Amino acid sequence: MKLSFFLAASFLLFSSIGHSVGIDKSLKLSASDVSLLLPLPDLEKKRPDFRIPFEEVGPQGVVFSKDNFKKLPLVSSVFPDLDEAYKNSFITGVRIDTPNNLVRLIGQTLHVVGGETRSFDFGLHLIYLAPTTESMVAELQAIKKEALALGVSTDGVALGVHPLFRGEYWKDAQKRGLAEKVRGFVLRLAGQKSQVAASIMVTHEDSEPIRWEWARVAFDPASKNVLVAGDPGFDAANKATFITNVEGVHATHVFEVPSGERDGKIIGRSKEVPELEKLLLPKIPSPQEEPLAYDAAYRIENPKLLAIPQADCVSCHVSTSYRLSAEAVWGVPSGLKSAYQAPAGISTEIEVSIRSFMEANLYAVLNFGYLGTDPSISQRTANETAEVLAVIQTRFF
Repeated sequence: MKLSFFLAASFLLFSSIGHSVGIDKSLKLSASDVSLLLPLPDLEKKRPDFRIPFEEVGPQGVVFSKDNFKKLPLVSSVFPDLDEAYKNSFITGVRIDTPNNLVRLIGQTLHVVGGETRSFDFGLHLIYLAPTTESMVAELQAIKKEALALGVSTDGVALGVHPLFRGEYWKDAQKRGLAEKVRGFVLRLAGQKSQVAASIMVTHEDSEPIRWEWARVAFDPASKNVLVAGDPGFDAANKATFITNVEGVHATHVFEVPSGERDGKIIGRSKEVPELEKLLLPKIPSPQEEPLAYDAAYRIENPKLLAIPQADCVSCHVSTSYRLSAEAVWGVPSGLKSAYQAPAGISTEIEVSIRSFMEANLYAVLNFGYLGTDPSISQRTANETAEVLAVIQTRFF
């Protein structure tokens, strides 16, 4: 569910390389400027909040249509009422992919439990083609400038919920106004007219054993509708554009372990990265005992070494939780050649509370979103964000 899957080769560098008139060369962007984790909407509307529902319509059309939502693989096995699920589906994250001139939105379906809005363990990556990289950067700079004028800075801030949305932001009329500009930025870029791909991941908690499933979704280039089996042009010859784990692309495995987080719940067994699961053995191995297991986690997190889809979606999403859990016992291994080295002056830090959550929740598979009410961010996301910032700095500064 990372990057743009099969699109990477097709949408390289749509924008011209050079300096845009609208770009301020003195104002560099930071991690939270290009990877914006939005606040979780409040379904009970106890307070004013920020929300971009799937059904919202902007200049590019509806963000994600109900018809396409209902056609998605796996959704009918998660939600008994697809109309209700669609109504309660929102964008919770925005990620800019400058190398491919794409915008990736993270979509999640919410529900109310005990008077509290929570997300299902279900996530969508919705991929849209942007008009130009320059226009995205210039508009993100404008948002950053206005935030700075309100005393909200993204500089030196570890990746987490965007600083604008922290605390009771809705009580400040100016912050609410800027939040609407963020909303407008998303709607100008993302809609059915500009949509090019999607992927989906779900957790089936009521199955025996619990299992994760994922799929990449193909769109008809003309109608922008999700293709399903039986559609014209979607047959055995090109079915590779529509992949689920039904044929064992992603298998599942249960470890029997005595207590705590290692309590016999499901973990993913990666066909492509089998070493990763060794980090979840009941007796957690040290880096000296299982160097390949630690190397696998760092390799998955390194966008310079592993391009998608060289690893299955679940392994890519859970590697950070697995690694942090093991390193809490043995410490951070040294000398691993697979560890990502960030470009000079660019941070890959994730907010401490989020890292702690990831460490304690081995089954947090949202790499940029919410699990329940808790933000969940993988190290791969932070590292990809650093790569995006490096491209922006090279092109425009």
